[in-house]
Amino acid sequence: MKKLIVAGLLSVFAGAAVAQGAQSRSVDELLKLVEQGLARDASEHRQRLREFGAEKAKQEQILRDRQKELARLERESAAKEKTYQANETALAEEQARLNERLGSLKELFGVLQQTAGDFRGVVAGSVISAEYPEREVFLNDLIAKAGASSKLPKIEEIERLWFEMQREMTAAGKTVRFTAPVVQPGGELLDESVVRIGSFNVVGPDGYIVYESETAQLKELVRQPAGRYTGSAVAFAEAGGGQSRDLWMDPSRGSILGLLIQSPSIDEKVQQGGIVGYIIIALGVFALLLAAERLLTLSLVSSKVQRQMKQPEPKEDNPLGRVMATYSK
Repeated sequence: MKKLIVAGLLSVFAGAAVAQGAQSRSVDELLKLVEQGLARDASEHRQRLREFGAEKAKQEQILRDRQKELARLERESAAKEKTYQANETALAEEQARLNERLGSLKELFGVLQQTAGDFRGVVAGSVISAEYPEREVFLNDLIAKAGASSKLPKIEEIERLWFEMQREMTAAGKTVRFTAPVVQPGGELLDESVVRIGSFNVVGPDGYIVYESETAQLKELVRQPAGRYTGSAVAFAEAGGGQSRDLWMDPSRGSILGLLIQSPSIDEKVQQGGIVGYIIIALGVFALLLAAERLLTLSLVSSKVQRQMKQPEPKEDNPLGRVMATYSK
């Protein structure tokens, strides 16, 4: 028994010694790991310090460069400001000299601007602009130049204004055939051969055409006037050179055409009458047939009476013959 106890104690002491040795090795290893980590952290810290110092020097150099650039730009801005003020003074002096040299020309340009503006209003509403569409662009440019002080109209442009006014008056007295884009009732744009009658009307292969000043385009009427008006317009448009055709012309440049379009046709009037209208038409037709029948009957009777007046023998096929036959009895 004592031997067993002694053996157990020896085994316990042996296990404790082993455990103590293992623990001692673990502490040494931990110490080495901590030492290695400290060394690595110190190395990384020194590396970051070196990088920070290099970046700081770089940023300081950029700051110095920017400050030099700012100083240069400030000097340049000051120089340009002086140049700008000098140019402003020179420009004012040149403007005063220009006004002095222009003298009465400024009044001339004022009259030119007013005349071109008035003529532009005439051109905007004239059907002749469908044949010469570039006139309004020229007038706008001329008005802008006449009203400006930096760019003056040329003598050629002033002469062209006179030419355009003369051409408007000359074209107003002519009938001309030309090809122009026409807006169809469906909205599509087609090139058609049209005929312009002075400055009043334009007709095409389908009837009357109006000129819309808002869009500066020719537009076919969505609804044409009555057949007799449209027929004359189509015939006039299809007539060859040297031929003459009658034409219903609208001297109001579209106002009368608008009224004719608004007035209902016979079919529309009948439809507006409804059932009452159809009854009246039926009675009218019946009255016409009855009148025609009576007229035919009376004509036949009259002719038989005329023949009876030439014959002594009475006949029963006419009133006079029946009266004579009754008298003879």
